[in-house]
Amino acid sequence: MRLVAGLLCASLAVLAGSQVQAQDYPTKPIRILVPYAPGGFVDVAARIIAQKLQERLGQQVIVENRSGGNGFIGTTAAAKATPDGYTLLTAHTGEFAVSPAVFKDIPFDLERDFETISMVSIAPMLVAVNVKGPIQSIPDLIAAAKAKPNAIGMGTPGTASINHLAGEWLADAAGVKFLHVPYKGGAPAGVAVAAGEVPMGIMAIS
Repeated sequence: MRLVAGLLCASLAVLAGSQVQAQDYPTKPIRILVPYAPGGFVDVAARIIAQKLQERLGQQVIVENRSGGNGFIGTTAAAKATPDGYTLLTAHTGEFAVSPAVFKDIPFDLERDFETISMVSIAPMLVAVNVKGPIQSIPDLIAAAKAKPNAIGMGTPGTASINHLAGEWLADAAGVKFLHVPYKGGAPAGVAVAAGEVPMGIMAIS
């Protein structure tokens, strides 16, 4: 896969159900929920964090992927977890900045349900295409989209994800329309581009 052009950055934060009060924390395994499929940048960051936490705390840290619903399934599961500090969530700007602004009703409340621990990663986003496909540059992409309006598939990790908005921003700036094709995470979207299922995707580097 050839990476064609960078678009913008997405920040990644780790959040917990509540502040931990016990001084002897942790006394049991910690679970980190990832609201996307394995292999994407959110998942990769979570696994790096899990390894380092396990080494430092001397307690098992398990990464659990709960993909689907543009991150809503995993994020809602974290919001409903017992607020004892043993369920953490890796999330990015999609769940906590974009979704509240785009969707009228979301099943969680950022201020009520979560306590921010730290920003841990910044991931540049870019346009990716299949190396064997006819589109090999941004001018190629724009020309193809102008020739076939709303027909050039654009793979993203989900509807209203920051990747989706970045792709729509590109389309608006170029005066074209892409056909949005949402997946259950960045990794499945990347696989789809590599396999030629969609001609291009908006990806985060992981």
